[in-house]
Order: sequence, then structure tokens, then C-alpha cells
Amino acid sequence: MPSAEGERARLAGLIGEKYEAQWRAWREAAVAFQSAVTEYAGRESVGMSRYEVEQEVKLAVRHA
Repeated sequence: MPSAEGERARLAGLIGEKYEAQWRAWREAAVAFQSAVTEYAGRESVGMSRYEVEQEVKLAVRHA
């Protein structure tokens, strides 16, 4: 599964149809990410809010 961050980065410098196609790829990856965060945060054993989970993942991805 492509990462939303990776797909977003690929938007740079694109125009026209290539931009639109890449934007759709980014959007699909972002939706998958949000769904996974919501599912994970919904587990009682996690003990973190959805926001906290999202921020932890974003921090880890952007500063890996």
C-alpha cells in the first residue's frame, strides 16, 4: 500500500492530467490512512485518542 505522504510528495511539479491522476492516488492513500488510524484508535487496548494516533504516525513517517 502506498503511503499518503509519499503520494503527496509526488504531486510536486506535475500539471494537468498527470497532476489530477497523482492527486487521486494521494487521496486514495490518505483515505486508507485515515481509515486505519480510526480503526486502530478505536481499540480499547490502545489508550490513545484518534488525534494522538494520527500525530504519532505522522511524526514517525516525516522524521524517519
